[in-house]
Amino acid sequence: MRQIINATQIEKWFAMAGRDGEELLPHLIRRLIRESIPSDKLLAIRIPVGDQIGQPGFDGVVRTKNTHPFVPRTTVWEAGVGNSATKFRKDYKKRTGRPGKIKPKNYAFVFVTPNVWPNKTKKASEREKDGTWKSIIVWDASDLEAWLETNPATASWLAKQMGVPVEGMRDVETYFKEELDARYGIDILPELIIGGREDEKTKLKTWLEKNHSELRIEGESLEEAAAFIAATILTSDTSEKEQLLSKTLFIDRPETVDFLTTLDSSHIIVALNPETKNRAKAINSEKLKVLVPTARQNITPQKQSNTLDLKNIHRQPVEETIELMGLTHQDSRRIAKESKGSLTAILWMIAREHDIPFPWTTGEAAAQLVPLVLAGQWLDCTDPEPPCSYLP
Repeated sequence: MRQIINATQIEKWFAMAGRDGEELLPHLIRRLIRESIPSDKLLAIRIPVGDQIGQPGFDGVVRTKNTHPFVPRTTVWEAGVGNSATKFRKDYKKRTGRPGKIKPKNYAFVFVTPNVWPNKTKKASEREKDGTWKSIIVWDASDLEAWLETNPATASWLAKQMGVPVEGMRDVETYFKEELDARYGIDILPELIIGGREDEKTKLKTWLEKNHSELRIEGESLEEAAAFIAATILTSDTSEKEQLLSKTLFIDRPETVDFLTTLDSSHIIVALNPETKNRAKAINSEKLKVLVPTARQNITPQKQSNTLDLKNIHRQPVEETIELMGLTHQDSRRIAKESKGSLTAILWMIAREHDIPFPWTTGEAAAQLVPLVLAGQWLDCTDPEPPCSYLP
């Protein structure tokens, strides 16, 4: 298996992270569970994260249809940084004395620590002799390392949080930040990339839920098509979003496809170059759903059934989103109007407003995109209701 994060890195980072580590640990557990367990096998999951970690009750309660090496069928979860033995002892005593509506005999008690804890098995066995819980399990940094090896989307996400570089694959949030936010200089709202194209977003989500074949996403550029995939996931409802985040990877190396096919879990891959796409097509694994972002050709043959064509973005939602990103109302209207429905043009002009040249808009890339921008136009319609009513 490919190792992205090891136990030593996990232990050292959490030892220094303070409050950030306290908030990230339950989020890590939740993402690992969602990537490990197919959505139709995950009956219930409640693991508060971020600012919600102080809620009363267990750190987590999970029920699945089938058992998993790291996730028994019915479990309660406790997690904590700091001294492992002390935290385990306190959590066990507290939850055993006050289990609430949980019937301990029916649940495994799982404790997670980001430290390497040599005495974990001994301590778990001692408490299991009490006979209160169905079983007592302790996962430490070494176990997290092993679990992450088989869950690359979560491992890639964790690596980003820890500042560890990963080659060949990026999770959705990392891809969006690196290809849009970081290069642009301010936070890009994913709603800008959607640009009112709700029909296309719905079609993509339907494919993600049901189909297992390759789907081509055609935009004015490969970058727009790839960004649209990321934005669709990032603007989904919370539960659906978390499930898709835990399963989706942006891939630019063919060997990464080989690695993913060795795992038990299934994944959605966004093939960012022809070599990666061809490798996925050659392997034709049922474990992989393949999305292929691509630039629309000037002379386009008849569209195939496995192609989603991204139309021009809509003016009104674009105006509103640009303003939410911090530009004035006047500038937002001007940029939305002058772009003529081209996302590339919008990014070009927003970058110009901030005096930061966007990578898509310089050099050879700009020369190739000029005809697309000049040919662009807003959605033409005669309906008196929105979104047509705002057209000039």
